[in-house]
Amino acid sequence: MARHQLRTQTVSGAIGLVGMVLAAPSLAADAGPESTAPATPPPIGAFTDLDAVGTIQISPTGEYLAFITRQEGNEENATFRLLTRPDHEIKINRNFERGREISALDWTGDHYMAVTLDARSGRLAGRYTRMLMVVAAKSGRASFLGCCQIIDKLAGDPRHILLRSVSTGEDRFGEVRRVRADGRGSAAMLARGAAPASRFVTTHDGAVAFSIGENANNELEVYHRDGRGPWQLVASHGYGEPGWMPVRAVGAEGKFYTRDTREAPTAALGIYHAEQDEHEEAVFRHPLVDVGPLLLDAQGRAWGVRVDHHFPEVVYLLPDHPLAKKHAMLRKAFPGEQVAFTSSTQDYAISVAEISSDRKPGDFVLVDVAEKRIEPITSRRPALPPEQLGVMQPVELKVRDGTTLYGYVTSHPSAPKPGPMVVLPHGGPHGLRDSWGFNWEVQLLASRGYHVLQVNYRGSGGYGNDYETAGFGEWGGRMQDDVTDATRWAIATGIAERERICILGASYGAYAALMGAAREPNLYRCAIGLAGIYDLTAMDSYGDVRGRRAGLRYLAKVLGSDEKRRARSPVYQAADIKAAVMLMHGSLDRRAPLEHAQRMRDALEDAGKTVEWHVAHDQGHGIFGKAERRQAYETILAFLAKHVGAAS
Repeated sequence: MARHQLRTQTVSGAIGLVGMVLAAPSLAADAGPESTAPATPPPIGAFTDLDAVGTIQISPTGEYLAFITRQEGNEENATFRLLTRPDHEIKINRNFERGREISALDWTGDHYMAVTLDARSGRLAGRYTRMLMVVAAKSGRASFLGCCQIIDKLAGDPRHILLRSVSTGEDRFGEVRRVRADGRGSAAMLARGAAPASRFVTTHDGAVAFSIGENANNELEVYHRDGRGPWQLVASHGYGEPGWMPVRAVGAEGKFYTRDTREAPTAALGIYHAEQDEHEEAVFRHPLVDVGPLLLDAQGRAWGVRVDHHFPEVVYLLPDHPLAKKHAMLRKAFPGEQVAFTSSTQDYAISVAEISSDRKPGDFVLVDVAEKRIEPITSRRPALPPEQLGVMQPVELKVRDGTTLYGYVTSHPSAPKPGPMVVLPHGGPHGLRDSWGFNWEVQLLASRGYHVLQVNYRGSGGYGNDYETAGFGEWGGRMQDDVTDATRWAIATGIAERERICILGASYGAYAALMGAAREPNLYRCAIGLAGIYDLTAMDSYGDVRGRRAGLRYLAKVLGSDEKRRARSPVYQAADIKAAVMLMHGSLDRRAPLEHAQRMRDALEDAGKTVEWHVAHDQGHGIFGKAERRQAYETILAFLAKHVGAAS
């Protein structure tokens, strides 16, 4: 069976780890050439609404399960729920400040849970965006720790944790403080960063060993110190240039895992000896893609590293680690799907794992190796059965200069070929990429009968230094050519019907959508921009990127000269656009201020073109509210149906 032909597991009660029965999903029959959508697709809200369950965490002792959930009638504000095991008594069920989203849970001790709250509404965009609370499992008492994040849970000192201060002032120097795991008492200052917006790496016993940040020249600086001695600069490199940085302590020997791009284009997992100032040979390097995040146990040890080429894979750094063994077992039990642990008991006997795929938003299961069972808990989105979703197929294609690009095509089984297609360039653009897995926006479009093309154009992250820097100075140039060539490839291979293609994107993706319509006026029937940047000449004047100390240098590197910026701004190419255009923008957007969209609208109208115009009031760089998000995608789907959803 091919990798993309995924299987789903029907579970009822406890299931043995060995000899599981897996059933192939029942897919809808081909609806024929006249149909472009499943007969009864799920409602829009099943895609646009936030997950019914965000995450599930088991406590170190196994006494509790902690959930992020959304309760009927109050879906906008997530609820923190704590249940006892095994009787499932609800101990805590509460919300926090409105306008803030519960984004993460993390046990700081046997009976204390850290709850991370992020700003969700546009009105909070200019305030501190991340707050941390500690909630006592037995009493429900919540202690406010401030705008910070946990960087070390101090396996050798379970009574304390280390926090890094977080604020919207990106040029501020970060700080590390030690606080009690229960959130009470005063904080002890341990370190102040040596560079603005510092990140920190600690030793195995909780000493702050590295400070990493960017200077005014947009160079990454790595500082090291022994104990509480002065910071010493040990490495630096410019943005997009080869270099290395520490990411995690290896053990008690003064070694640290590194992300290293010095010996080859792709980022390798390396090891640095701090005392000797020496590097070992790379632990692992993939020839085509960068190493991803480390997978950590409860003590902060890395037992694996994720790598994403066509599909996500895990390289086991400690094959004999209990979590590595359990992970390997689950991969066999759930072939073709992603397996990720959310948490484990202190002895790793019991774990909560999330099983997901392109057509599975995420099923949470309790894994008990000693008892040889997997117990289903719940799903992120129970209203989205896999058989009603599209298959995400990895693709490779060569563009006009011979470079190989990688991307994904997602199609519902009932969608005809060739058929209508939506090109969906990702935002960022640098450092970000599209990856295989569940994507609600992609699946919403596929459920309505559209093939969805995502391409990791040059400039995208994840494919090595040379691949990303090949996009510097190429906004609207080589990067746009890559999207164009991928679109033409989809036509040539019989996926897309030539006259029924729309390009849709958000942020940089919106820029690519409008620039694509300007550069290729006969290729796209419509273009949709959400929260877009349309005038590159204005980037130095407004928007929050310029507000950073290194922001203007970043813009100069990735955008190029003033002449190039004007020539590659869709606002100055409006007369060349033939496609129908819709612009949608948040009124409180700080990353791409509303003026970008207003200029684009005015330029199109001055050229005698009609623009479908929508402003999402009280929204920032994205559509946050449940009702607003549903309405936005109802509008988008209606626009698509009008211009490419029916045979021309």
